Amino acid sequence: MINHLKPLWFCLTLACSPFVTADWQNKIAPKITGTDLQQQTKISLKDYAGKTILLDFWASWCAPCRQSLPELNRLQKELIEHDFVVIAVNLDENIEDARRFLRQFPVQYPILIRVASSQIEPYQIEGLPVSYLIDNKGKVVTRFLGFKKHHLKQIKKYVLQNP
Repeated sequence: MINHLKPLWFCLTLACSPFVTADWQNKIAPKITGTDLQQQTKISLKDYAGKTILLDFWASWCAPCRQSLPELNRLQKELIEHDFVVIAVNLDENIEDARRFLRQFPVQYPILIRVASSQIEPYQIEGLPVSYLIDNKGKVVTRFLGFKKHHLKQIKKYVLQNP
């Protein structure tokens, strides 16, 4: 899907990536539609209208994703009563790589596959993982590049303060 981006480059850029990109704030999140890897059903961001969404882009070769996916799964369980959902977009070229990863690091939130490149490109993926916090009106609140434990605290704080 993103053939020109190499795993090593992703890992190197995460250390110096900015936390928030102002360009994304308060803009409607670009459309994302794909097939849920686990349920084999079509899913779209618009299916979750009215909820706060963390849209997470990841791949099986992404080392920080080994930590982020399980942590995001715990966060979703903790905040589910607050209309919070995690939706992940897998960027592996080979879906079997994603399946193997998820057997080792299982999650209970949707993992989208077969997402068109034209829907991924507007998100300007600069490294993995990258997540977009989207408010209940569909606007991007912030973007998280890489994975740090304090991101979870910031997400939780936002969700609890913005019902």
